[in-house]
Amino acid sequence: MSNHTPGPWILKPDIDESVLVLAGDLRIARILRSTGHVGKNRALFPTPAMAEANAFLIQQAPEMFDSLLAIREIMGSISPEAWTNRHGQLLATIVTAIRRARGES
Repeated sequence: MSNHTPGPWILKPDIDESVLVLAGDLRIARILRSTGHVGKNRALFPTPAMAEANAFLIQQAPEMFDSLLAIREIMGSISPEAWTNRHGQLLATIVTAIRRARGES
């Protein structure tokens, strides 16, 4: 069981052209966009296109997580005779992604 905030998560423009990722009234993330200046730690902020892509990726995280859980379950029902090395590699990748999303090692 995951403890993340359930979806759906939505995107909403914020002040200074940043983008908020929200679950209802709960703020999940604030994605900053480049204003052409260097931040306090001398790191550049993402370009507007990168910030938008990051926001879309974060917004879809709950749905992608649920999809991985469903795929893992479906793959578990495949008969051993039908398995190939590729099936095993894919399942290992999915299990690793699920563990990381849950904060497990």
